[in-house]
Amino acid sequence: MSSAAQVTTGNRLHFGPLAAGGEPGRAFGGIGLMVTDPGCEVVIRPASTDQYAGPVEFADRVRTVLDRLRAAHGDLVPPAVNVELRSAVPLHSGFGGGTQLALAVARGATWDRELAVPGLARTIWRGAGTGIGGGGF
Repeated sequence: MSSAAQVTTGNRLHFGPLAAGGEPGRAFGGIGLMVTDPGCEVVIRPASTDQYAGPVEFADRVRTVLDRLRAAHGDLVPPAVNVELRSAVPLHSGFGGGTQLALAVARGATWDRELAVPGLARTIWRGAGTGIGGGGF
């Protein structure tokens, strides 16, 4: 990993599911729109121990993403990182902020690797509904 990875995302507006029986592993199809503001910004740097700087309500989500990444791709993820959450959308506010935060942390922690977003989303247990957040990321 280089000295730092900065990941900035938008968020999504979800207009609802269209039908059951979408892609294998996905519950619905849907229509949505990505917006740039509000957004999520994460900076990740190598560290000697995992560290987190940002609003406390997001700390457990960041830790969960790192744990899932390491369990699935331990050889691709640094053993310890400093995660600085500079901005994020409040959870459960209707913008898909949890998915964008999770994908931003996953992408930042694997920045110098060739991992596709759909695989990252499955690894961190995001995007099983409509996939709009992952597709927009």
